Amino acid sequence: MKIFVTVGTHSEGFDRLLSIMDKWANQNNAEIFALTGNSKYKPKNFNGKAFCTYEKYISELKKADIVVSHAGSGSIIDTLNLRNLLIIIPRIKKLGEHTNRHQLETAKTRANNKLEILADENNFAEKMELAKKFKPEIRYEKKKTIEILEKFLNELD
Repeated sequence: MKIFVTVGTHSEGFDRLLSIMDKWANQNNAEIFALTGNSKYKPKNFNGKAFCTYEKYISELKKADIVVSHAGSGSIIDTLNLRNLLIIIPRIKKLGEHTNRHQLETAKTRANNKLEILADENNFAEKMELAKKFKPEIRYEKKKTIEILEKFLNELD
């Protein structure tokens, strides 16, 4: 199993996510690569680097069976566009991981829509097991898409 971990490029590190992943990696066999961003935590059980080019980032996403990520919109969109399985651990404001609650709200909304798996330090191992059989409910709404395209084309006239 190949796992790609990304904490994004936010100025605050995300040591908690890397620590959660490191603890799991110590007890499980998987090939793990992480983009650690501005985090101070140095994983002991998997390799990583702070930053890379966008091309390398997409390459790592494509190789992954599972992506473990913060709840950043860019990471979520890129992962879904590639149809990867995504486990989200949102940054928490009160832990000093972000400036507001938007990642927590984003993660809760998306998990309720059954697009990704929402996890934290208390249930991460359980959620990794769930990931082995999880199928995101990616919905394609043909009628709505046609309406949007028709509206766009009508505005061109």
